Amino acid sequence: MQSFDLVNLAILWCIGLLALVQTVNARGAIRLSLSGIATTVIFIAAVFFTYLKVNDYQALMTPESQGTAAIQQSASSTTIAQSTVTKGINSLEVYTPLAEKILADALDNIEAIQAFEAIPFEASESDREDAERKALSLRNQTAKVNQQAMGLFHPRSVSELHAQLVHATENLRLAGYSLHAYTTMEDESQKDSQREQYLKQAMIAKKTLENFQEGLKALNP
Repeated sequence: MQSFDLVNLAILWCIGLLALVQTVNARGAIRLSLSGIATTVIFIAAVFFTYLKVNDYQALMTPESQGTAAIQQSASSTTIAQSTVTKGINSLEVYTPLAEKILADALDNIEAIQAFEAIPFEASESDREDAERKALSLRNQTAKVNQQAMGLFHPRSVSELHAQLVHATENLRLAGYSLHAYTTMEDESQKDSQREQYLKQAMIAKKTLENFQEGLKALNP
């Protein structure tokens, strides 16, 4: 009975109205009684099926409304969570210690590059290989520091300051590559100019890092 559709329900009400009209126009006690009984039965049936149909629609609408409310609440919670995460990532309190760690690692790498001893002309093959391994390790470390600086989230308010850190670590990365290239060279005349190059790149990186360090301290007095 609950599958009783709207078309049939409308037809039933129309029949009820026609029966009511017939009852009003009935002549004689018997006809009036029979028409009245039939009309009453039809109207009772119409009211009954209408009641069932209304319940069906309420049952259909309620889960949908609840589902819509749940979706809206979930979307709102997701937005709030994303906003909180974004604010957390971009906060100065989070940025500062991470930047200080990168700064310290970069300065350590610069110190190691500057302390790297020149390879003497008469160095043995094993000494040259050992120097190349150390230079390769430094090259990888400087590249890693540069990647960390470029990937570090930062507040928009310190974009210019953070650019100094990226620029410094980029020069540091180049110094690491130049150092490793130096250890693989055999031409002594080229090795001297190559050594001057990586030392110069390391010095530029150090000066830029010192400026960055001062700016970072000013943000957190």
